[in-house]
Amino acid sequence: MTSAPTPDFIVQSPNANPIAVEAGSTTDISCTVKNQGSGSAGSSYVRYYLSSNSSYGTSDTYLGSDYVSSLSSNGTSSESATLTIPPGTAAGTWYILFRADADDDVAEGDETNNVAYRQITVTAPQPVRTVTVTDPNGGEVWGVGDVKRINWSWAGTFTSFTIQISRNGGSTWGTIESGLPGNYTYWDWETTSPSSASCRIKVIGYYTGGAVQDISNSNFTIGQLTVTAPNGGETWQAGTTRDITWNSSNVTGAILIQPHLNGSPQAPITTSAPNTGSYSWSIPEDYPTGTTYKIGISAMGGNVSDFSDSYFTIHGLQPEFDISAQPGWTIFMPSGPCQDSSDSEYRYGPSIIINDDDSIDTWYCSPGNGGGQWDWIRYNRSTDGGVTWEYSWVPHTDPASPDVVLIPSDPPSLDQYSCCDPGVVRFGGYYYLGYTSAGNDIGRCNSVFVARSNSPSGPFHKWNGSGWGGEDPQPIIEWPCVNQDEWGASEPSFIVKDNTLYIYYEWTEVGTRVATSSIQDSNWPDSIAFYDEPAIPKVIGEDSRDVKNIDSLDLFIAVAVGSRFTDDSYIHVWKSTDGISFVSADEITENIIPEAHNVGISGTSENHIDLNFNNFIAYAYGQPPLPNEPECWPTYLNPINIYYFISDCEGDLDGDGDADGKDLSDFAYAFHYNLPSADINNDSLIDMDDVRVFAEIYGRNCQ
Repeated sequence: MTSAPTPDFIVQSPNANPIAVEAGSTTDISCTVKNQGSGSAGSSYVRYYLSSNSSYGTSDTYLGSDYVSSLSSNGTSSESATLTIPPGTAAGTWYILFRADADDDVAEGDETNNVAYRQITVTAPQPVRTVTVTDPNGGEVWGVGDVKRINWSWAGTFTSFTIQISRNGGSTWGTIESGLPGNYTYWDWETTSPSSASCRIKVIGYYTGGAVQDISNSNFTIGQLTVTAPNGGETWQAGTTRDITWNSSNVTGAILIQPHLNGSPQAPITTSAPNTGSYSWSIPEDYPTGTTYKIGISAMGGNVSDFSDSYFTIHGLQPEFDISAQPGWTIFMPSGPCQDSSDSEYRYGPSIIINDDDSIDTWYCSPGNGGGQWDWIRYNRSTDGGVTWEYSWVPHTDPASPDVVLIPSDPPSLDQYSCCDPGVVRFGGYYYLGYTSAGNDIGRCNSVFVARSNSPSGPFHKWNGSGWGGEDPQPIIEWPCVNQDEWGASEPSFIVKDNTLYIYYEWTEVGTRVATSSIQDSNWPDSIAFYDEPAIPKVIGEDSRDVKNIDSLDLFIAVAVGSRFTDDSYIHVWKSTDGISFVSADEITENIIPEAHNVGISGTSENHIDLNFNNFIAYAYGQPPLPNEPECWPTYLNPINIYYFISDCEGDLDGDGDADGKDLSDFAYAFHYNLPSADINNDSLIDMDDVRVFAEIYGRNCQ
């Protein structure tokens, strides 16, 4: 007798992924249920259990199930599920059991082959780890450059933290700091630019095998304010109006502007300046003076702020001064026939140092050897106030003569054509002699060089680009010679003040420029800082400026010959409170020899004017030569007197205590040439408003 066909379920390909599972976490399982019997089977369930062995028992832990549809003979059904290993499951080896027809819904030919298994490893649960950013968490305002604290809390254990910032709401991230110890809860960050109103902070906590992170809940702002003026080094005068300027980015609301003197805050200038980048401050005439001022600005509740980088000065009404020249005498007179170019005789452009014993050291530009070296620098000395001189003025062409201190180097050196226009200063045990040298054989494309010696009469060793000495001198101020007919850079003048070396020089079509360096560096030519704007503008008919500092007046002054080589030549005096920007101050007309040119003014070894000394100006005079004619110029010395007083009258340009016809002439001159002294109303513009203000002041007695 033939038996009826019966179904028979088995489980094939039992699998789990992962097979190493942390208690309380999940694993994905899959299998195939097959009816290997000869009869068809109705629907059933496959159920999954966690067991300590590979056999099913009623104590095994139920994990889940899948519904299995009817299966014909040899029919299969693929099943899958995500199962959670119960929390608290002991670590070790376990089995996931796959039990077909678990509810005995189908009468099978064999009920003992329904179970298959997959061995897994259960691991102990990891501790809970969280990181929570608490500050900044949204809405804060921080300022670029401020030190701000980033705070976070954490639970669990971590090996390290990394802090990142997004400035676009979380789209991209950059690292602030990484590798911070795993027990940190804050980091003090000096806030960097760029500014943004869409900033967020992310803190990432790393542990062995993983990481967790948190991000600021919403955006915060990093704003930026930058003071641009006054930013250090300026000198402002009480009673004038000055512009305080700044740059801002991602800053809203009004600006508070407050001076600080020696670090102490003063009364605010304003608490509500519009954020336009500029505010005009009318400095009261009685405003406290000082040299250690900074301007502080802030906004957004003080959260964004900045200060001037360095100190600036506010001074009271400045001393006005007058320089007058007394009748003098000729200290050099050409002795030859002066008939052709080989007969040239001159001593021009003197640099004059008065020593503590009243002796005078002078350096001059003089003729060279007539054989390709146009100019040499000669030295002379007087111990009786410039009446008699140590060395004979008789011309000679011997470079070994005791008064010759500097000559050109041999070709192809950069100073092979000439050494002229001396400017001398002494510091650090050396006399530093700056000089001009031509860059071509027509006397153009000049550059400025320097040499040094521990004696005023030499020998001098030239700067070579990295040190002193040798026959390969290098310029400290080099003219970029594009046009061979350009005059170039020339006629240096030096001042030492507050450990700073001020270097003045002429720059073609610009005027007098200034550069600075530190006297504490013996190789100071390596570290010169240049100012682009002219210290003194070019004035037609005016030659080079010799600059000094008057300590007792806290003023820089410069002298130059105006209307040079003419019968109307005079000495033009300029002044400055900072040595960087000069204004016209005075004119010396009386007792100046006609056709004057290339003046020098006496000073101490650091080129300061001591008003207790007998001071001088000296200059050459005479017409410029025609082609192939000699340069034959005498040299004249004038004793000078310097008077000063305080004036509070803006229109009193010559400082004599009233605004009179002389001031009218000075104002007209300054207005015509657009000189700073014509800015009577102190608005940084020279226009008809200045004419109207001067008209109101004209005739006023200011004493």
